[in-house]
Amino acid sequence: MSGFLIDTNVLSEYNRPGVPDAGVKRWLETTDRQSQSVSVITLAEIQKGIELLVEGRRRVRLEQWLTQDLEAWFSGRVL
Repeated sequence: MSGFLIDTNVLSEYNRPGVPDAGVKRWLETTDRQSQSVSVITLAEIQKGIELLVEGRRRVRLEQWLTQDLEAWFSGRVL
């Protein structure tokens, strides 16, 4: 198996409010998605961070990002 294991800090930067780092954004968007994987630990870290937020729009948006966007992005490539 070859490819890239995407860490929490990379996904957090990509989804950062405002303007994410251009290099991170460019790399994630130009690297073949089929070569990108994510660890269950990374997903758990993101989930825990979301759970620590107060109820509100930001929390809802991040929950949707985790359960919809990331699920589709890494479909079949969660290690």
